[in-house]
Amino acid sequence: INTASTACPAAESGDAALRIEFTQALETLLTLDMSASTTCSATSEACPQVFMVKSDHSMNVVKISKCSYYQQADYSTHLLRYTFLNVGEQWSFSVMDDHGISRGVVPPGSLLECLCYCESACYDGYQNKLYCGR
Repeated sequence: INTASTACPAAESGDAALRIEFTQALETLLTLDMSASTTCSATSEACPQVFMVKSDHSMNVVKISKCSYYQQADYSTHLLRYTFLNVGEQWSFSVMDDHGISRGVVPPGSLLECLCYCESACYDGYQNKLYCGR
C-alpha cells in the first residue's frame, strides 16, 4: 500500500489471510469494508480474518469497516474474530473501526486479537465495534 486506500484483492478459494505491506514511508490508512465485494466477495471460500502486516511508519492504520459482515452478509448473530500480526521488524501500526479511534497498537513481532460486535442496524458502520486485546 503506497497511498491511502480502500481497495485490495478479494479473497479467493482457500484464502483467509491477507498480507498487507505499507511502502509509502508516510502515515497511511487502509480501510477494508467487510461488506464490500472488493474486500470479501459472497462467492469467496473465506474472507480475510487474519492480517499479516508489515508497516513502514508508526502512524499506519488498518481500519476494518462494518466488521460484522462476512461474505457480504450481516453476521451480527455471531462474534467475528480478526487477528492482526505485525511481521515487520521496526514499525508498529494501529487497528481501528468505524468509530475512528485506535482499538490497539501492534508492535513488531506481536499480534492483536479483536472481536466484532454489532447489536443492531449493522449496515451502519458506526454500529459495528471492535473489542481488542492481547
